[in-house]
Amino acid sequence: MIGENVIRGQRAYCCDDCKNNTEWFSNRDKALAAGWAVGRYSPKGRKCYCPACAPNHRHVGCKGAPPSLPACCKQLKIDNLG
Repeated sequence: MIGENVIRGQRAYCCDDCKNNTEWFSNRDKALAAGWAVGRYSPKGRKCYCPACAPNHRHVGCKGAPPSLPACCKQLKIDNLG
């Protein structure tokens, strides 16, 4: 969540996924340059994700991020049987 309060010209960006990472940026462009994913169409653009959680929330479409699968269930390769 992007904080409402501005302290020394910067806002707090707290990851909406893991809730652990918090950094301070002066604007959205600097947060994006640091690897953060910032919601463009969320209410007031308030959703943001740290660089570790951002890949799960990029290019996911209208249905949002897919649930994380455990390591035992992930696809390793695609076999061409044709």
